[in-house]
Amino acid sequence: MHIKQFEIQMKILHQHKIISFLFCLFYCVACNSEIPEEYFIENIQNTLSNLNQIMYSTTASTNSLKTGKANERFKIVHISDIHLPRTSTQEDNICLRNLKEAIQFANLNDSKINAIVATGDYISNNEKTNRQNVMANLKLFQSIFFDSSNTIPAFLCTGNHDTNMLTLDSTFYLSKEDIHQCLFSNPNYPYKQVGTENYYYADVNEANGNIIRFIVLDVTDQAQFNYNSHHFSCMTQKQVDWFIQTALQKDITDKHSIIILIHHPLQEYSKNQETYMCGGLHLYKASLIPSIIDAFQQRTSIYQTYKSTTSPTSIIHVKGDFTKAKGEFICYLGGHAHTHGNFNVGIEGSAKQIMLLANTLSPGFQNNNYGYIDRDVDHNKYNSFSIYSIDTKEKKIYIKNMVCRRCIMTVSDIFVNNGVTPVSVNLGTVVVPGALAEETKRKIRHELEEYGFEVIDDKRMRVIEQIRVGVIEYVRHPEYQEKAKLSAYLQDVCHKEYSALSKLFTEMRGISIEKYYLAQRIELVKELLAYDEMTVSEIADKLRYSSVAHLSAQFKAQTGLSPTQFKEMKEHRLRPLDEI
Repeated sequence: MHIKQFEIQMKILHQHKIISFLFCLFYCVACNSEIPEEYFIENIQNTLSNLNQIMYSTTASTNSLKTGKANERFKIVHISDIHLPRTSTQEDNICLRNLKEAIQFANLNDSKINAIVATGDYISNNEKTNRQNVMANLKLFQSIFFDSSNTIPAFLCTGNHDTNMLTLDSTFYLSKEDIHQCLFSNPNYPYKQVGTENYYYADVNEANGNIIRFIVLDVTDQAQFNYNSHHFSCMTQKQVDWFIQTALQKDITDKHSIIILIHHPLQEYSKNQETYMCGGLHLYKASLIPSIIDAFQQRTSIYQTYKSTTSPTSIIHVKGDFTKAKGEFICYLGGHAHTHGNFNVGIEGSAKQIMLLANTLSPGFQNNNYGYIDRDVDHNKYNSFSIYSIDTKEKKIYIKNMVCRRCIMTVSDIFVNNGVTPVSVNLGTVVVPGALAEETKRKIRHELEEYGFEVIDDKRMRVIEQIRVGVIEYVRHPEYQEKAKLSAYLQDVCHKEYSALSKLFTEMRGISIEKYYLAQRIELVKELLAYDEMTVSEIADKLRYSSVAHLSAQFKAQTGLSPTQFKEMKEHRLRPLDEI
């Protein structure tokens, strides 16, 4: 008997400095009931061993390590796409066993899991499925997922198979109220819901004092019975308004970190390339939710409209003001694709938004007409669940006018002297192990200003500082220039499209990135000339100029002097890098 065990994958969510390890841990159940129980036991042991290696933050400060649980990461078990059949078959037994084993693992004392989530498609609607059996299977899933033995916070969202899949006939149609009755009647967690709607949010406290807010969206939110959920992922105006005004803002503090559950991956449909949408289409553009999150991250306002793909007169109005918003976005958790995944979604010029997909709990099958991802039959038969270990303690502080290693040392000393041991200090940024007390922040800010530094609160100015520091680093490390162009380097540093970076920098600084890069480059030439340790030819070679003539021409255009004339001057006027 062949048993697969998937290789552990570690992924880091760089944008937030949140360490996130995606563990597609194992194939814990085989395709028939003949598999001995010891296989599951062995996989449990291996999984616990792997989980134990990343259960605690290695970047926690010395003080937090002494407090015990303060450095524990937040751990999530993620399942999706169970697809319980309408009749009791061998496949049905496999699905149920996988589901029960995921619940059992999440509740093991040694695993120390903080939450379990499910991202839709709990049943398999088809043309032969009657309403009674569909509702019975939904209730069956709910009874297992919210069983009394499951004592950890549990959250779920709806999938396209959980409602009206193939027909508008009332015999088969499941309303939002039907779904609510089946899935949300007796949950074992406190959640903030709007009446009987199938979208809500809930807060879960971390051991370190921070808070995870789970925001659950309903992609089967149908305003009218004019389409079915197989073809369209949909949200009503009411849900979008709730998402903007309530879920992302009500009672949120700086200690909140946001995770969004949504069944469909937020990628536009494409015929020419693989897509995690797996044949499903968004009634409104897939960028609707990412555009809201981008405004939330940027702390800006958003005013956009989205037309329906089926009815141009049907419009979703997206209006929100996030200028005073608090908290930070971590990632989306989704399903639908019947595979594990870790990829970026969002809109051009926005910060990275990460989508994590869980493995399917259903047995695999070949010749899948609904997907554009190759589905290996054996691959899907043994899938069970994914585990994420997330460190949300780390908070990034942006600081202006840091230009050298001495600046790094000075800033680091200021934080340490105020009782805060930074996780890391780099040009322009300090990462601290948690949210700082207001009095501590005030003292640190005051001391930084005394040394000529400045804490940057404005989101746009943070990006400007990232660009400025990125250019300085690029100029002063010629080896970077061999690996990538300036535009590509800045895109990687700032996690934004270069066109957006260029536009913002020009608007805010009154000079293009290219001209700023040239100015910094010439300033470095001036420094090297002033040191009088290298010839002009050696400087040109060191800084990757095509020729001495090229260096001389640029230098004279910027300073009015040739390199030789500048070198012969008795007094060399060098400008501080933060004043260029």
